[in-house]
Amino acid sequence: MFDLAYSEFLNTNQELRGELQDEIFINKSNEKKIRSLVKELKQCYRTISIQDNTIIAHEKEIEKLKSEISDLRKQLRVGSLKARIQIFIDKKISINALDMATTNLIVNVNRGLDRIENHIRGVGTSMQNPANVIDGIRSSLNTIRVTLQNITAERDQYQNILNDTNNWERDLRNQLRDNALNDENRQAGISYAMLETNIQMLTGRKDTQIAEHKRNAHRLTVRYNNDTERWRRRHIGCVHQAQNWKGQ
Repeated sequence: MFDLAYSEFLNTNQELRGELQDEIFINKSNEKKIRSLVKELKQCYRTISIQDNTIIAHEKEIEKLKSEISDLRKQLRVGSLKARIQIFIDKKISINALDMATTNLIVNVNRGLDRIENHIRGVGTSMQNPANVIDGIRSSLNTIRVTLQNITAERDQYQNILNDTNNWERDLRNQLRDNALNDENRQAGISYAMLETNIQMLTGRKDTQIAEHKRNAHRLTVRYNNDTERWRRRHIGCVHQAQNWKGQ
């Protein structure tokens, strides 16, 4: 009977050894899975770090676009001022030319009046035909009148051009400002929306992966501890059983 009990003990011990080898294999497999999960977790952290750098690069690009928009606005202002200055320069040249022509006519009128006055007083060289001088004065005065009318019309024309230019400049500036603001807001909105979406996705993915890794690690750890405790108890039970058989 002792031999039978001892034989059963050996068989049980052999079974326990087999189960122990299985448990060792399972534990090694679980440890391998844990290492793989830790590796994935580190990769997740690296991915998040790369995305953070991408977000920073996008923010720098937005600042660069804002600076370029500001430079374009300054260039627009300079171009508008140059156009207005050129208009005033052209206007000044035209007015100066008319002033010179009018001045010459006034000199001729004054010279003719002096000749007639001297002729009436009997001073200086006598005039053979004063009527021709009077006709010349009338012609010069008529030319001066027409010139003044042209100057007035040209002044009104330049004033209209100036008003149109100012209105055009104001409208263009407002339009460019609105377009720039709309583009800036749209680009910023798209960029910030994309960044926020990416951040939310990465954060959610990171939290999900971390939670999943923690659950897996906890589950494997609990299983490892339970299997180890179960094997320990069974081993103790077998030892007690063998001792009891030997005592019989």
